[in-house]
Amino acid sequence: MAVKFEGWFNGTFVFCFLLSCIMGFVLMYSIVLCSYYNSALTTSVVGAIKNVAVAYIGIFLGGDYLFSWTNFIGLSICMSGGLAYSFITFTTKSSQVKAEAKESGTVITLDPTGRGATIF
Repeated sequence: MAVKFEGWFNGTFVFCFLLSCIMGFVLMYSIVLCSYYNSALTTSVVGAIKNVAVAYIGIFLGGDYLFSWTNFIGLSICMSGGLAYSFITFTTKSSQVKAEAKESGTVITLDPTGRGATIF
């Protein structure tokens, strides 16, 4: 149980734990802000890029990764596939919205903050 954990009396552990909690809050808040100012699709693309960065940083700085070319190439193929999927989804969605707007004769302009759109 967490209550019986002996590390709660260790100052370094408590500091690192609280810092981890604060960083988790900042991460979640930044994701909410990203979704507010952008579309959910943009947030997912940014999330995919973040996951790639975290994976490669973890490989080189984490210390517990046993390097082998087969594993590294496999991870790189996996990361490339995830990024390609996000990019294809993003460009397909963007072109569909533009095509629908052009087809219906509507003009969509964003306000200066990027939060809203004016449709004519």
